[in-house]
Amino acid sequence: MSVELTKQDIKGIIRRRRKTFLITFFCIFLICLGVALYLPPIYRSESTIIIENQDIPEDFVKSTITTYINERLYMLQQKLLSREELIKIIRQHNLYEDIDSTTGKVEQMREDINVQTVDTAVVDERSGRAKTVTVAFKLSYEGKKPHTVVQVANLLANYFVDQDTAEREVLSSKTTDFLEKELENFRKNVAEYEKEISMFKAAHINELPGSIDLKFQNMRFLSQELERIDTRIRTLREKNIYLETQITNVEPLTPVVSEDGKLTQNPADRLKYLRLQLVRLQARLSPKHPDIIAIKREIAELEGQVDGTITNAEKMKLLQEMENGLIKKRNTLGQNHPDVIRAKKELDALSSDFENSNKRNRINIRSEDVQPDNPGYLNLKAQILAANAELQSLLEEKRNKTEELKAAREKLEIIPLVEQEYNGLTLNYESAKGKYNEILDKLFAAKLAQTMDTSKRGERFEIVTPAYLPEKPSEPNRIAIILFGFVLGVFVSLGLSALGEGRDQSIKSSSEIETIGGIPVIATLSIYETNLQKRQKRFKIIAGASLILLLVVGSSALIDCYLTPLDTLWETVSSRLSEMGLPLD
Repeated sequence: MSVELTKQDIKGIIRRRRKTFLITFFCIFLICLGVALYLPPIYRSESTIIIENQDIPEDFVKSTITTYINERLYMLQQKLLSREELIKIIRQHNLYEDIDSTTGKVEQMREDINVQTVDTAVVDERSGRAKTVTVAFKLSYEGKKPHTVVQVANLLANYFVDQDTAEREVLSSKTTDFLEKELENFRKNVAEYEKEISMFKAAHINELPGSIDLKFQNMRFLSQELERIDTRIRTLREKNIYLETQITNVEPLTPVVSEDGKLTQNPADRLKYLRLQLVRLQARLSPKHPDIIAIKREIAELEGQVDGTITNAEKMKLLQEMENGLIKKRNTLGQNHPDVIRAKKELDALSSDFENSNKRNRINIRSEDVQPDNPGYLNLKAQILAANAELQSLLEEKRNKTEELKAAREKLEIIPLVEQEYNGLTLNYESAKGKYNEILDKLFAAKLAQTMDTSKRGERFEIVTPAYLPEKPSEPNRIAIILFGFVLGVFVSLGLSALGEGRDQSIKSSSEIETIGGIPVIATLSIYETNLQKRQKRFKIIAGASLILLLVVGSSALIDCYLTPLDTLWETVSSRLSEMGLPLD
């Protein structure tokens, strides 16, 4: 069953547990008070560094720094927190003299440096989405000496600004140097490809893709030339045939004029005439006839003078003329007319002689010794020789043109192969040229960015709020520690008192006797202390006070000898109370 506490019960609990409560409370409170007074003051100085965007729009000049600001801050922070840099700062300002090891000093300084970014929400112009952008950062340093703290904080802020500027300049310089070397390499590549293309063009000057139209034009020209030559050859051959026909009707030798003004035949023609006349006479006269004998004698004399040949063509021509004359005479005179009979005998005799000459193939009469002197004959002969010479020249020219046309066709066939190889060289050249132009553009942009960074117009860090001298320590919050000790002492004391009261099984009031025993209580008597008990109680109080005083004096002596002098401790406590707004003056 639940028991309701009355005011008397609460007073009894307080009376019984006041020692536990007070001892616990004062122990906890005094410990927290000592901690609040003992902890050294920590001063903090802070610098605000804003991230200024470049003055020139990025559409015109792009920076060589492409990393995000958080990455740059992290890299700068890591360089700042490196052992070498921190040792320089520690030695420069004599920091952490109470720490012996260098490693301990470095680790402590790393804990005392804090970098906090200042972010803001903006809308991306390209995507239209909201994003967080770092616009500034705060750099703080904590220490025990306010003047040293502000000096170190400013030093760290300047380090960030100077290091960022130096890195930008170094990176711009390295980028420019790298691009210049790459540009030189690509320039050499372009020059090599240009040289290869020039040598290739020189080796295939008539086989390049651009000459294919010229090849076709040349082939058309050669074809037209061949047609012209063929036409000229046909013309010359027809002319030769005509001249050969004409020359057969012209006597090679000029007729001789006799004293009476009549033309005489030359010996060769006279010999031919006499031989034909002999054939006619033999057809109608006997071999012993004086005319036949006279003609034979003259023929013999002429054969001793000239050589000649009576060709079958001449005989055939004469035979045709005699046949035509015989036909005419028959038509006009009749079949039995003496002239017709005589003409028929002459025709038969000539036919017989023609058949005999065909059997002998020809009559060997030499005519090499006879030199033509007829101007008409010589003119025709000269035209024939000139036509033959021109014909031979045209035939030679035709052979040359045919060979040129064949060579042009062969070169035209290999043009696709040459074009493929040439296109490969051109493709390599264009690729190298494109990379060269690309590197050239990048080099130009890098030099502009380098000039922009050197002139302090690029993205940069600027200290908008330098570190200031702190008037009050940022840590520890002594009032908060004391209040915390007070509240903690109260709650812990109440807890221990309640725990002790709950575990106490003794009877503390008459009501508990009535509840447990079920019988009424007639009366209650208070405890009566004897004189001895009173003296013992006073002795305990005095002994406890003396012990506390002894502990205070002993602790003070130990603190003065081994930790810090009491006057220094008093000054420290006074300064701590002054920081809390509780001066002792």
